[in-house]
Amino acid sequence: MRNLLYWLGPWVNQKRSPRGITRDSIVVDEEFSMWIYSPRKTTGAMFVIPGIHYEGPADIRVDRFARVLADSGMVVGVPFLPSMLDLVMSPKLFTETRKAFRAFCDHINQKSGIFSISASSIAALDLASREEFTPLINRVMMFGGFSDWSSALRFAMNGDIGNGDKLVVDPLNLPVIFLNLLPNIAAAPKQSVLFEQTLREFICSTWEKEDMSDPQQYIPLAKQLSNKLPDNQKHLFLMACGATSGGQELVKSALLHPDSQMPWLDPIPLLKKVKVPLHIAHGKDDVVVPWLQSVQLFNEAPKDQPKWLHLTGLYHHTGVTGPERLVRLIPKLPLELYQSIRLVKAMYETGRFAKN
Repeated sequence: MRNLLYWLGPWVNQKRSPRGITRDSIVVDEEFSMWIYSPRKTTGAMFVIPGIHYEGPADIRVDRFARVLADSGMVVGVPFLPSMLDLVMSPKLFTETRKAFRAFCDHINQKSGIFSISASSIAALDLASREEFTPLINRVMMFGGFSDWSSALRFAMNGDIGNGDKLVVDPLNLPVIFLNLLPNIAAAPKQSVLFEQTLREFICSTWEKEDMSDPQQYIPLAKQLSNKLPDNQKHLFLMACGATSGGQELVKSALLHPDSQMPWLDPIPLLKKVKVPLHIAHGKDDVVVPWLQSVQLFNEAPKDQPKWLHLTGLYHHTGVTGPERLVRLIPKLPLELYQSIRLVKAMYETGRFAKN
């Protein structure tokens, strides 16, 4: 556990990673690959489900996190889930995750903990709610999960937490939201393949990249990419990218469309069927999913099942919170450090009891 505390704390350069970790690749059902991280000495296992991101496990933050877990003694599996790489939530996420988890358990021949990142919390709950997988699961930890998909999308767009507080969100969340709701956006083109490809190109060039968060950087790129589209699609594309006004209004209307209420994205029915210990964690600076949704998940989880809630101000959606926030947290630092130690201990225990 000491290794986790060291590498996951704000006192360490987050661009550094533990050394001596072996990373191999296996193929899942001849469909997609999964990276396997192996420590020098194995004391447990963790199956990590990445969130929506075009790089998947190759995202430097996910790769680092997997190496940190492995440095604590866990064999770690992180799959390249096609649906998450595609940036659109789809029911096929469940099928992909089940195949990957089964392959990981067969590979290590032992029980495993499950750690989900952001939107993949729904896939973690699917695994934990199925009797066929319960004997293979040690514990589940969901970090940054959602309890209501539609309200999470609204928050990612406007930063309204729901308790009167408001965070400054990344304006580049909008194109990802737009892509997920495109079938329900009235102005969307009927033949949308080129539009979707171009929007994905914009997202892959800008999303969660500090040097692209300035409108002076991403607006010229949006205008440049719009030239790939027919004239009647260019204005819609610029709205989707946040390069001109109107995109948020289209999203709000799309969220009211009956087809945007997808029952499979409701985590509560799955949560009620979970039969393994559950850790629910969230960073209070998360600007993609509001932390109050983890509180709701915790409250909805079965009372007769072991469950824990971990809220921290030291982490946001993608890692350790920034220096300005850390300075503001100084008066609460002892409590925050205690919560962080509790969180890291829970993470360690989620994977540590796997047996050969």
